[in-house]
Amino acid sequence: LKILSEKYTSNRQFIDLFIREARAAGRLSHPHIVQVYDVGNELNQHFFTMELVAGGSVEKIIDEIGAIETDQALRYARDAARGLEYAEKQGIVHRDIKPANLLLVDPPEGSPLPAGLPMVKIADFGLAYLTSEAEPENRLTAANATVGSPHYMAPEQFLDAKNVDERADIYALGMTLYEMLA
Repeated sequence: LKILSEKYTSNRQFIDLFIREARAAGRLSHPHIVQVYDVGNELNQHFFTMELVAGGSVEKIIDEIGAIETDQALRYARDAARGLEYAEKQGIVHRDIKPANLLLVDPPEGSPLPAGLPMVKIADFGLAYLTSEAEPENRLTAANATVGSPHYMAPEQFLDAKNVDERADIYALGMTLYEMLA
């Protein structure tokens, strides 16, 4: 359950961004993307429900053990790349790929992965960019806004946020892979 912070419930722009995030993520149905089920408002509390992913994040693994073994890091990056490819085909650029947004989950039954080997699901489409929305007011973030986590952002995100495309996600995934290995 993701709930809009009370400090933002009086700001229509934040409410609209929150709802757009839920709807954008809800359009995505892929094994490597956290599934969003519903968006709503109850007693002026805006929320959306999503799949429970109880395995922690890649960031947590890095914090606990340091560098991740090469084979495992490459598998995580491949999983994320597959999810990003699917999102891009749906017209969505994530813009905030980083270890904290790569969640780990046991693979579904029948998966070719060995037991105990988690797979990645991409989470948090709060900074996503809808490439199909030509008008700035219809995008998930404001026009001319620099968004993302600076350590993972592609240079063009700092310079021209309105023209960012899927290459920014590829760059961020590369930075994430580097962090996993180093």
